[in-house]
Amino acid sequence: MKVSLYHSTTLPPVHSTTLPLYHLFFFILLLSFAAKASAAGFDNSAVGTSSGQFLKLGAGSRGMAMGEACSAAADDAGAVYWNPAALLQIESRSVVLMHAVYLDTIFYDFAAFGLKLKNNTAWGAGLQYLSVGTIAETDGLGLETGKFNPHDYAFTFSGARRFTRRDDFKFLAGYDLGASLKYIHSTIVRSADTIAVDLGVVLPERLDGRLRLAAVMQNFGGKLRYDLESRPLPLTFKAGAAYRLTPQWLLALDAVWPRDNAPAAGAGMERWWPAGAEWSLAARAGFNSRTAGDLEGLSGLSFGFGLRRQRGEKRSLTLDYALVSFGPLGLTHRISLSGKF
Repeated sequence: MKVSLYHSTTLPPVHSTTLPLYHLFFFILLLSFAAKASAAGFDNSAVGTSSGQFLKLGAGSRGMAMGEACSAAADDAGAVYWNPAALLQIESRSVVLMHAVYLDTIFYDFAAFGLKLKNNTAWGAGLQYLSVGTIAETDGLGLETGKFNPHDYAFTFSGARRFTRRDDFKFLAGYDLGASLKYIHSTIVRSADTIAVDLGVVLPERLDGRLRLAAVMQNFGGKLRYDLESRPLPLTFKAGAAYRLTPQWLLALDAVWPRDNAPAAGAGMERWWPAGAEWSLAARAGFNSRTAGDLEGLSGLSFGFGLRRQRGEKRSLTLDYALVSFGPLGLTHRISLSGKF
């Protein structure tokens, strides 16, 4: 069975092995903007200044096993989280369900649905939920006065549009653009709510279909206010690339500029092998430098596998697993089930 990262598109085939100058200018402009943001306080001195940290926890086992390098590599309903413009990589319909076991009593869940229509548009919706478990509340003397259950969730609604040479905005031909609207709720002892927006762009089918470029801005919006003090959301800029060495072998890279930390990078690979008439197996590995300077050991390394059953051209069911190391803090495990139909 042939496994391919890229799906069919309504755009004419691209045979050029170079990028048009206006495409290069567009991505250089995005990178320049992100670099200026980095110079304006997006560094280690800003650690701890943002709220809603659960918004950084990723989506699906596939992306986490690949070092979170998914702004360009996303091709299922998980694009609701990674990059809304990547929803257009869905063949028809896609569902992703994930459960993650974190440190101690913490667990994290993600669910998303994506739908691609025939008029060069795609839609999606997603839910993130984080539970920290039960924590004892104490007074100034250290005596227990009760218990509370910190938890966070976010609802996301996404839309994407592919622009072609037949559209009025011809200068956007060849681009996939997407946007997401998020409702975010966070509870510690008191609760806070706010709204945020994600914006994304994908430039697919470069270098004879082998290369896909992407850029995304995540968590742009309001602040979470629990009592007298409010904190901004973890605004993040990303630029990514996914390169297909063969139909079965994918390399991915993301450069990340977060509001509340130093710039980081994520890199990953995925390799598929046929395992029968309808079955195939994947191995994945990645590295994310976000925690590499803060934690010792193998922090930032990730590994995973996938098992897929393919039924026809557009129907498949995939079970994915990811193991992510946090160095001396321990290992986290994620398992997800995704379907395309």
